[in-house]
Amino acid sequence: KILAEAGDTMQGEMDEAANALLNAILAQRFKADKSVLEELVNRATQMVENADKYVETHWQELLDALTGAQAIMADQTLSEDDQAKVDEAADALLDAILAQRFKADKSILEDLIGKAEGINLEGYTAESVATFRTALQNAQAVMADETLSEDDQAVVNEAVAALSEAMNGLTAGGAPEASQKPETTDKPQATEKPEKVPQTGDQSLLLVYVAILASTVLLLSTAVVVRKQTRR
Repeated sequence: KILAEAGDTMQGEMDEAANALLNAILAQRFKADKSVLEELVNRATQMVENADKYVETHWQELLDALTGAQAIMADQTLSEDDQAKVDEAADALLDAILAQRFKADKSILEDLIGKAEGINLEGYTAESVATFRTALQNAQAVMADETLSEDDQAVVNEAVAALSEAMNGLTAGGAPEASQKPETTDKPQATEKPEKVPQTGDQSLLLVYVAILASTVLLLSTAVVVRKQTRR
């Protein structure tokens, strides 16, 4: 009887221990799957380390989403029953990552502005200087605009083209334009003699001819008169 009672006691304890273990097993939950969230956190962290490459428009959204995701990653109490919280944090961080934009490439514009600012504008026409200053001011404004992303690269390229053209268009004030060159005239050169202008030697010779002609006429007239008188 004693042995039987001892056996019943041992069996009861074993059953109790088995039930406790089963209940403990049933109480366990798998941890929430954070693999996707972990990858997104790593990606966002790399972006933060290179913050100078991104525009500021949606940057705060990324920082807030990353902070929330890091808190979820650190919470070791989250089980499969809390998977929705993990997925929500992953979706928010993914949206924030996709909202970011690289800054427009302004390297060429920056170099061109540096050259333009070093130009001495003395001696150039007022019109070309005014055009140059307008282009330079516009380029400086584009350079200072931190909201321009890679989607706005055309704006940067246009500023580069306008400033480059204005620099090339600076015109020296004292240099005549091609259309302002004096036209050639048909004035006679020093070696050319005007036509029908009697020279001094020619005038003297003409007077001699006139005198000879007058003498000849006079002699002929005298001869005619003498001949008439003789016939009478």
